[in-house]
Amino acid sequence: MAAKAAIKDVGRAMDIPYPEVDRLAKLVPNTLGIELGPALAQTPQLKAAVSADKRLGDLMAVALRLEGWRGMPRRMRQAS
Repeated sequence: MAAKAAIKDVGRAMDIPYPEVDRLAKLVPNTLGIELGPALAQTPQLKAAVSADKRLGDLMAVALRLEGWRGMPRRMRQAS
């Protein structure tokens, strides 16, 4: 899961209004393959936004854990 997608997916799951989540996702640099950890280190505005709002801080904590996760392995999925 890419950095911006992780933020948007977690924000949607946490029921945070889309404009707030989109604003946060747009603060992530457009560097190919960037991860959230380095993005937080490189972008003071992103770090400040996450520090200023507890909901966004919680969102980022979850997104950092889910970033790069590809879902349940095929062998573990139940057939419908």
